Amino acid sequence: MHGRGGAGAVFGSKNLKALVVRNIKGDVRLYDPDKFRETVVELTRNRVKTSENLWAQTDGTPLIVDISHNAGVLPTYGFMSGSFEYHDKINTDRVKEATAKKYACPYCPLACKRILKFDSRLIKSPEYETLAMLGSNTGLRNLKDVAEVAEVATDLGMDTISLGATIGFTIHLYEKRMISEKDLNGLKPSWNDVEFLIELSEMIAYRRGFGNLLAEGTRRAAEKIRGEALKERLDVKGAEIPAYDPRGTYGMALAYATADRGACHLRAWAVAYDAFGEMDPYSFVGKAQLVKDLQDLNSIKWSLIICDFWLSSYEDMVKLLRPALGRDYTVEELKIIGERIWNISRVFNLREGFKKEDDTLPPKMFNEPLKGGKTDGKTVDLHQFKESLSEYYKLRGWDEEGRPIGETLKRLEIDVEY
Repeated sequence: MHGRGGAGAVFGSKNLKALVVRNIKGDVRLYDPDKFRETVVELTRNRVKTSENLWAQTDGTPLIVDISHNAGVLPTYGFMSGSFEYHDKINTDRVKEATAKKYACPYCPLACKRILKFDSRLIKSPEYETLAMLGSNTGLRNLKDVAEVAEVATDLGMDTISLGATIGFTIHLYEKRMISEKDLNGLKPSWNDVEFLIELSEMIAYRRGFGNLLAEGTRRAAEKIRGEALKERLDVKGAEIPAYDPRGTYGMALAYATADRGACHLRAWAVAYDAFGEMDPYSFVGKAQLVKDLQDLNSIKWSLIICDFWLSSYEDMVKLLRPALGRDYTVEELKIIGERIWNISRVFNLREGFKKEDDTLPPKMFNEPLKGGKTDGKTVDLHQFKESLSEYYKLRGWDEEGRPIGETLKRLEIDVEY
């Protein structure tokens, strides 16, 4: 068990390996099973197995390594650069060369998962986020090395995004003489060192020595070390930034800052529209509306447990819900439900003590320019960021402090106090 948010760490702290759920009340029944199956077949043919989605079948997420490198948003050497000179050593071509077999989640026609073979050893292929955060971000320039570190992280129940960010953070602390080899029980931090990565990962997982502090993430570690370390933290709301450097994609800058669970690339994958798309990646114009719309869409999409690789629309979800539940939802109703989900999450966070000040990026993103590649010299413009955040709040129907106003809660039928 592992994943963003520390679920694996919680399981580990309780010596809990898995949860087993037994159905004791009978089957969950569809309103019209035949029509539902017919709709699934239709959508699979016309909406899933299309040119929009087939990249998942031919390449999977490793395809994004080269795209991010070319756009200058690939985290490299601890978020020092957005381009990696060895990106072609960990990209989709190398994954294809090492692929032993492909497999899919049950009933999925895309089969985006891969098992890699190195000599006689079989290892699950890393996804893009892992290739970037444990690869380019730590300087690893060999697919086998990245896959081995990823397997160690998986066995230990650790999120590879936060782990990769924390390792890069640690190397920077060492290079700037804020920590020493003595602090790390004799380990010498260095880029492109697979043995160091594995040993530090185990120190963190078992909370040995300095690993006990690093296990808290870059934010708490920086606050404990203080001084220059505070400039090196890489989190939003305590969760480390994923593998799209916001200095090269202002859409992701706003998406990270406003995500309910901290820096998250899945709540709103805005990079597809600016750094990878047609919008200006170094401008916040139109980004507030874009991020809001994506957050609302994904809120309802994931409530239906639809794969992120299926670029599902509200119209597709309406078609699925009719035979599933026997109710004719409209597109507008689903949009309201998505918006309601997002606002309930916001109210929860406010109740738990989060504030407007938490809707921001780490100082590095505003103050430290990227080096090399397409995004050389780029930072996130703080003034533009604040203006875009205010625009986002207004679009959401929140006040200047990021709190949903009474009218918004009433419109969305949210009856809570915070």
